[in-house]
Amino acid sequence: MKNPFVYNAIVTGDHFCGRSKYIQDIVGRINNSVNILLFSKRRYGKTSLLKEIFESHLPKNFMKIYIDLFSITDETDFAKQVSIGIANSDYKKDLTTRLKDLGNILKNVRLSVSPDPSGGISLTPTLDSGGFDFLVWFENTFENLNSFLKKNNMKGCIIFDEFQQISSIKDHDLEALLRGKVQQHNQLSYVFTGSKQHILANMFINTSRPFYTLADIIELMPIDKHEFYDFVSAKFRINNKHISETDFELIYYLSFGETRFIQKLCHYLFENESEEINKELILCVLKDITLSNDNFFRNYFPNSFTAAQRKALLILSQRSENLFSREIISKYDISTATLQRALKTLEEKLAIYKDGDQYKIYDVEFYHWLKSIKV
Repeated sequence: MKNPFVYNAIVTGDHFCGRSKYIQDIVGRINNSVNILLFSKRRYGKTSLLKEIFESHLPKNFMKIYIDLFSITDETDFAKQVSIGIANSDYKKDLTTRLKDLGNILKNVRLSVSPDPSGGISLTPTLDSGGFDFLVWFENTFENLNSFLKKNNMKGCIIFDEFQQISSIKDHDLEALLRGKVQQHNQLSYVFTGSKQHILANMFINTSRPFYTLADIIELMPIDKHEFYDFVSAKFRINNKHISETDFELIYYLSFGETRFIQKLCHYLFENESEEINKELILCVLKDITLSNDNFFRNYFPNSFTAAQRKALLILSQRSENLFSREIISKYDISTATLQRALKTLEEKLAIYKDGDQYKIYDVEFYHWLKSIKV
């Protein structure tokens, strides 16, 4: 029997859990061409949520464009990723008509057709090799897209994933260029999301930045515990397994509410022969996962952090309050000033984050590995 808990891929459909209120709020804004900044802690399922909305909650003739900016380093990369997103946008027309439409939108871009692994068709754009002019491409592409939608009485949505990456491109003021288009496009809704919250926040909240007040801000919180339990218990019943709500709360607690790790724990529990899932089994599976990470983290930990940063991480694996107490400073042989600097650097490196007045380790599996180390 195929395991119903998927933790290492984007999920939609039957594998997607809950988020009904978020779906309703986001779809309402998209339908009304309102722009959105969606942010959350990493691994809460932002991309899965947006893909689920694209696949199941927008009209059939809605042009849905997903653009992944994670790997971009310059304006040419940006142009390539935008062109890929538009070329493979989801709107229901036959291939011949799509190629004609896309040819009118993506000027100076050559499209090649090839089968994709799912059995569909993939369109691969190649930028004009005869002297690529970014500003000409930018103006043509975004204006042609909006004009196409208006002419065909359609609406569209563009998702910019890892949007904070554009702040590293210095050749042109890409933020200002994009703002000019976003403000003019009444046929399109733009959704901006990414993993570096502090950079995104500065882009949209800083009054001196072009994207100030340009989008409604939505923070994605952990999936509701009771909603997640209903999802998980139903999946376990497929394999004649049972889990009480109390025992699921332990999984939720150990995962800090993180969607991916909850799914991973449940994946391993589903594979276990036991029909009754209880506290002892959950802790045993968690120990197995932690041990399976041991070789990787033993290499990663000393090679990625300074001595002071390692001490700070070890402290955070044991507690999140009273970090500067005399007991901690003495036990770990670290000064208050050094610990403060280490925490600041770790936050900048996205190894930890601040939740209210407490610092917490981002990676749940790394946290449990650190917690298992005897100091």
